Amino acid sequence: MALNSVLFPCKISRGAFSSERVFEFDLQNGEQYMSVADRHYCMDYNKKTLPKETPDENQCIEGYIQAYELSSNGDATYITIPDGEVVPVNAKDIIEKAVSA
Repeated sequence: MALNSVLFPCKISRGAFSSERVFEFDLQNGEQYMSVADRHYCMDYNKKTLPKETPDENQCIEGYIQAYELSSNGDATYITIPDGEVVPVNAKDIIEKAVSA
């Protein structure tokens, strides 16, 4: 079964380690979700992988987290994110889709 690779909008800031980024976004029910991922899973507003020095310390930027779409149920789409969690998000917020093997 092919999974849809998607980008989901989020806020991104630096994590505790140089390659780690904190990302946060709203779930389908309106609650805030926050976790960490390697910077290679995070993209800037132009959909480019974050450079090593981005964002600056104590800065939060708008960007995207890479995810896979698992299923849809009405307005909710379930995505799996780099921390391994499966979370419900608003289907209308998914930015880009590409078929992945």
